[in-house]
Amino acid sequence: MVKKKLKVRLAHQQCHIKLIRFSLKKPKETWDFKCTIKFSISKLPISRMQRDLTDSTTLRNQGTAIAHSYLSLKNIIKGLNRIEVIISQLNNELNDNQEVLAEAIQVILRKSGRQNAYETLKKLSRGKKINSKELTIFINSLNINRDDKKTLLSINPKSYIGLSSKLVDIQ
Repeated sequence: MVKKKLKVRLAHQQCHIKLIRFSLKKPKETWDFKCTIKFSISKLPISRMQRDLTDSTTLRNQGTAIAHSYLSLKNIIKGLNRIEVIISQLNNELNDNQEVLAEAIQVILRKSGRQNAYETLKKLSRGKKINSKELTIFINSLNINRDDKKTLLSINPKSYIGLSSKLVDIQ
């Protein structure tokens, strides 16, 4: 009688991380590329101004630098194509981290004239996992006007972006 071995795939085995290579294959190639570029940047302006004849050899090595740049870009594109974004997992991660909203609460508290806004939120969130119920209880306990409370209760980690849209040019 032949016994068959059953293969059991555990949940944690499905989520192992594969490293994605974003650089050249060999460290020596990267080193050569960096050295050639740095040397060219420092050498060419000086040799042009002093009519130095060594700039022709420097110019000859720029092809190598450009080739290494091309290879690096190819590897970056290859690496980016291998990345898989799992939106549901990102959403779960965001929703599990309600402390992201601490900044929004702090801004509202400061707007309301609270001097110790930072310390208040530090006590609430430092080193702790906060769930949405705890955050709702905390917001309701704040001594702020109704509109600000309503605003804080309506935001969630996924929708809150703060001033990032004003700080970054999005076109």
